[in-house]
Amino acid sequence: MKLIAIRHLPTVFNHNGILQGTINNPIVSITKEVNELILANKKVINSQKFDCVITSEYTRTHQTAKVYGYNDFIIEPLTNELNFGEFEGSSKKIFLERYSHEWMNDIYKIPLGESINDFEIRIKNFLKKYKSKKNLLLFSHGAFLRALYAIIRYNDINMMNKTTFQNNQLIKLNYGS
Repeated sequence: MKLIAIRHLPTVFNHNGILQGTINNPIVSITKEVNELILANKKVINSQKFDCVITSEYTRTHQTAKVYGYNDFIIEPLTNELNFGEFEGSSKKIFLERYSHEWMNDIYKIPLGESINDFEIRIKNFLKKYKSKKNLLLFSHGAFLRALYAIIRYNDINMMNKTTFQNNQLIKLNYGS
């Protein structure tokens, strides 16, 4: 499977360094700089034929897909963002001050609203469900995409925080044969 994924466009929480997780926020107005990246990303995706376009359940991914010109997409809960539990709506900086070592080296030790084991199972279920598709376009979230990348590239979700993906960043992944 060839997978092109785009992290959703920025929200107020993204601009303010707040952990969003499962909080359903809309995107903010698109700046000239963001629009330039959208146009560059469109050059990549417009040259592709996708078997399906997928978003999470959250508004920010639906809005991003629509900005990219996709109004017909599959809403797939398996691609939802990681549930950060009590940390949702709080500063990412404060979270990292408390759990920086674990976040980078042993995410299984952080008490979140969704266990990392369950998160990993959800991502693997997504891959299993769509493995027969040849080309997918996915609009999703930071932690989900980092974990997906870590599972595909390293077969280890604990590697997810060794990389970052910015809002509106396009990621190309190959999974399976």
